[in-house]
Amino acid sequence: MKARMSNHPMTRPLKWQGKSGGIIRLVGISALLITLVRPVAAATYVLQDVVDYRTIVVLVPSGEEETVRLTGIEAARPDLQAKAEAYLRTILRGHDELKLEFDRQQRDGSGRLLAYVWAVHRRDARWLAVNRVSMHFDRDGLTEYWGADKDDGLQYRCLNAELIRSGFARAAVIPPNVLYQKQLLSMTREAQERHRKEAEANRTSDVPRDLEECYRALKSKLRQPELVAFMNTAEEDLDRYDAGLGNWLRDRWGLSQDSELHQYFQGLGIADPLDISRIILTSFHRYLNGRDIRLDEQLQACLKKDVNLHTGD
Repeated sequence: MKARMSNHPMTRPLKWQGKSGGIIRLVGISALLITLVRPVAAATYVLQDVVDYRTIVVLVPSGEEETVRLTGIEAARPDLQAKAEAYLRTILRGHDELKLEFDRQQRDGSGRLLAYVWAVHRRDARWLAVNRVSMHFDRDGLTEYWGADKDDGLQYRCLNAELIRSGFARAAVIPPNVLYQKQLLSMTREAQERHRKEAEANRTSDVPRDLEECYRALKSKLRQPELVAFMNTAEEDLDRYDAGLGNWLRDRWGLSQDSELHQYFQGLGIADPLDISRIILTSFHRYLNGRDIRLDEQLQACLKKDVNLHTGD
């Protein structure tokens, strides 16, 4: 029996309009940052809370709250769920305006909305600033070109895809929601292959033993303009480096379980690679600016966060 589509605005699929006014479909996406032209009459949903790595709560235009499940993904491994949630919280920080794109099945058995969640990306937002590929699509051959939507300067980024790109999640094929099945599976394979190569490189690369060696390695990696930009970034804004430089640290150093650096942090009570990279970057930032590193203070903040995460406080 063919399911009948509801006409309720909350359950109608969103459609996307090309430059010439027609409806478009995305094909062959393997980009790190997926950007679309402005959705036609797409409502804006306001983020209220992050429940877990693939579940959020939003305020719908009617003023009611709805729970939304990011469709088409699952944790890459069960032990990565907490890390995926932390990463989702990081990339959503300061980005409360969302668009929802629905597939064939728009609610699950628990009544949650199933959606591809697109976050509004402004030019001054804290999205990934390195190795970024952004694409628009038009009807004439789905041509790629750079730039923001000409109407309002807004771009849109798919959180489902970003979690896969990070390596914390992978594609989950659950019919009938297969709109982006090929793209998400392709991104999963790319992420797995990337992490395999990086893990192989880690076994033959020099991994720092402590923070001082981290500082020397970072100074040799960053070009002078990048180093100056990092120094001039306010400490409260360092989370913008979580996805770029932070990913480099985690892939090259933090995920090497047998490295002296990882053992160094484990001895301090810190095992989460995301926490390790944040401590390294914050300490390096303070070091460059001639400030006290206050490592104990950073460790206590991480340990307190982990306790709250497990107790629900």
